[in-house]
Amino acid sequence: MQKIIVASHGYFASGIEDSIKILIGERDNIDFISAYRDNIPDSKVLKEKIKNILEKNKENTVIMFTDIKGGSITNTAIELLPKYKNLNIISGSSLALVLEYILTSEDEEEEGYKEIIKNCIIEAKEGMVYINDLIAGGNEDDQIL
Repeated sequence: MQKIIVASHGYFASGIEDSIKILIGERDNIDFISAYRDNIPDSKVLKEKIKNILEKNKENTVIMFTDIKGGSITNTAIELLPKYKNLNIISGSSLALVLEYILTSEDEEEEGYKEIIKNCIIEAKEGMVYINDLIAGGNEDDQIL
């Protein structure tokens, strides 16, 4: 089984949680961390929160989505990599990326998660489109939906 963590500065992770619940329902294997708010006021508490999740999932692959490459959340997770070899960190998260990973990984074998991550990143990047240009100069091959 996989454990998924979505962590962000502020309530971005909570927004992703809410959207996921609307789009595909509750998922028991996902934790959402809104850092520097409420119960996680600083990096020390953040690190402990992540460590607690990792300790409970030593036998599982852990996929962690963070908001900013080079940000404090990503850097805090990186500090834990030497001890927790089962931790995989993906930065620059979006709803599209997290949703794509959840839906794609549900039906796949556990061992293929690295390839799924790479493909989901490609899909999320391709989903980032300046719609105005697409509409103004699009052709038959361009699709909005």
